[in-house]
Amino acid sequence: MLSACAGMSNAYAETLTISNYIFTGLFTMEMVLKLFALGFFEYVADSFNLFDGLVVVLSIVEIILDVSSIFLSTC
Repeated sequence: MLSACAGMSNAYAETLTISNYIFTGLFTMEMVLKLFALGFFEYVADSFNLFDGLVVVLSIVEIILDVSSIFLSTC
């Protein structure tokens, strides 16, 4: 995350993490709604939708990797 910095407090780090989850969830819902409303082929016809979808997928991958690294570090 761009806002993360060395020496930040735990509360600030938790706020950034929760904000990341919330915004990723909102953008995922937006993408899914647009996919249902427009249909797949009309959705991918717009380059902005492709960019939006890529950002959503990468955000979800980031969250999965972050959660899995936390899980693996506790084992």
